[in-house]
Amino acid sequence: MASTRDDALARLIGPGGPFEIREQDVLGVQVRAYQVGPHTLTEVLEASRVWGNRDYLVYDDERYTYEQHYDVVAGLAHHLAENYGIGPGDRIVIAMRNYPEFPLFFWAAQALGAVAVLLNAWWTEHELQFGLDDSEGVFLVVDRERLERMQRIIPAARRLRGVVSVRTEQALDGVVPFAEMRKHLQAGLTLRPVEIDTDDLATILYTSGTTGRARGAMHSHRNHCTNLLNAQLNGAIAAEMAGIEPDLEPAPQRGGLAHMPLFHISQLSSLYIGMAAGSKSVLMYRWDAERALELIERERLTSFGGVPLQVQGLFDSPSLNTRDLSSLESFGFAATAIAPEKVLRVQKLFGGRVAAGTGYGMTEATSAVTLIGGQEYWEHPDSVGRPTPVNDIKIVDELGDEVPTGEVGELWVKGPNIVRGYWRSPEATALAFSDGWHHSGDVARVDDEGRVYLVDRIKDVVIRAGENVYCGEVEAVLYDHPAVHTAAVFGLPHERLGEEVAAVVRLADGYGSTTAEELQAHTAERLARFKVPSRIEFITEDVPRTATGKIMKRALRDGLVGSSGTGQAAGR
Repeated sequence: MASTRDDALARLIGPGGPFEIREQDVLGVQVRAYQVGPHTLTEVLEASRVWGNRDYLVYDDERYTYEQHYDVVAGLAHHLAENYGIGPGDRIVIAMRNYPEFPLFFWAAQALGAVAVLLNAWWTEHELQFGLDDSEGVFLVVDRERLERMQRIIPAARRLRGVVSVRTEQALDGVVPFAEMRKHLQAGLTLRPVEIDTDDLATILYTSGTTGRARGAMHSHRNHCTNLLNAQLNGAIAAEMAGIEPDLEPAPQRGGLAHMPLFHISQLSSLYIGMAAGSKSVLMYRWDAERALELIERERLTSFGGVPLQVQGLFDSPSLNTRDLSSLESFGFAATAIAPEKVLRVQKLFGGRVAAGTGYGMTEATSAVTLIGGQEYWEHPDSVGRPTPVNDIKIVDELGDEVPTGEVGELWVKGPNIVRGYWRSPEATALAFSDGWHHSGDVARVDDEGRVYLVDRIKDVVIRAGENVYCGEVEAVLYDHPAVHTAAVFGLPHERLGEEVAAVVRLADGYGSTTAEELQAHTAERLARFKVPSRIEFITEDVPRTATGKIMKRALRDGLVGSSGTGQAAGR
């Protein structure tokens, strides 16, 4: 029998309910927390054995069943412990694209109580070295491209006990090809007995820093398991509202496309959310709309989620209407607020049979803080939803005081999925967290029914195709060029990417011949390509400033919107 959302939620999270929630002290902060398991990612891995011969990972023509995956991970965990001394708290650094070996080493790290440090695969040699050194990694896993970028770094990294290369024939002293390592993995093992507390560190994911120094967000097992339980509870609420009994053995098997990078929190979440549900993850090396449609059809995938670039890519595909997408049950929007017309296009495209949804989240919140879907999303396509039952939110003014309902201010978030802070960055932690609240840097408002609407950003950040680009980092590199007198970096609206990186530059005297292409090449030497401004505008007068000397970026941005720009560099 169908029920209202409030009734369903009360039954599910109340005393004795399958998702019981209580007030609890977590590391000195009072939060509402789940009283049910799983409590660690290792428990999720151990429980996955029940899915047996179902597919877990698919990559091109390669397949790992749940049984095969568990067997390789268990053997790998034993091998890393016995041959490299890897144990609780050690950092295993993974720098690679979406190959099956990524999940294998991620789960082996969890099985050992180690910390998986996931570096952005687009990073340059300079950025990768920072991540390796800052995290104090003792073991490194790299694919071919990352090995080429790090081959000068690895011999000097004295802290490393071992390096494994994935899918490469390149020989390098001290680097063991995974194909060779795998020959020595023992089959038929179970996980090593390791004591892991729910508040132990599980992962470190780096976010770019506003001053040029990346910061490692520290996620505990509780953070990740709360994110998992939030997703499961959201599904249970929808089922109760529809009067559907929980399907513990869904047939045919559900599955999703892992086309976003696994070093992003949203796609990483899919590994364990999918594992807990017995679904399969179909990995893509890089985004390609035609290949994505082919895989959805071939693998009969039930869910798809993407950033504006990927959503628009599917919409624009010439083969969209010829593909059999009847297996799709849900369509999610990620990374940034989506134009309402795109949301409603999904409803029209699939005739209302596919449930669309979105949410608001960030790396520091281990993915989602708010969620919205179903009929409510069709009716409020400009909202990012309501807070999960374990998350508190508040909208505050510049002094940190809460503003009345409906007024705009900075969005602060709290809950057991919020990270404890940034790795080895006490100053950055103190600025971004207070009394358990994370200061999101996003401007938002909340309506009378608790739905959140994003308005703007306070943080100097551009979200380009799901990647965070912190403007201060790009500006610091531009200022290293002798021709640059003043630089201001900001985001411009872009239909496919969500935002593109733009810069306004005033040249120093005597450098009038410097081109946008030259500055782009200079930036690309130090930063990943997605951080390089695709549009650079030269000015001859000083930038507009406030009375305190701060650059008025909004005025610069408004001036460039719709302008061709005399100093514009070609878009990439």
